[in-house]
Amino acid sequence: NVTSQREHIVLFTASLDSVHDLVTDSQAVIDRWTKIDVPDAHVSSYQLGLQALMATQDGLILFEEYFQNSLDTLVADQVRAEKASAQLEYAAELWRAAAEVAADEG
Repeated sequence: NVTSQREHIVLFTASLDSVHDLVTDSQAVIDRWTKIDVPDAHVSSYQLGLQALMATQDGLILFEEYFQNSLDTLVADQVRAEKASAQLEYAAELWRAAAEVAADEG
């Protein structure tokens, strides 16, 4: 439980740094993904996977903005956090859909 302004700053600074690293890493994964030579039989699952990667990155960017805003204002904006969480939930749905399509593609 964060009980002081100092703890808030320490926690949100570490979180911001971690999320920033994840955003950078996710871009590297997207860049590699787009270079895959996909057989025609797997284009649908590949495209869904790419959409899922991009949605994941979008969610991470929203969390990065949330943590930065929290540091700037010293207020943890739950609306921002919920928006970021919803984006990551959408990404998870896309991953599930990609897995289902991939299973059908063989």
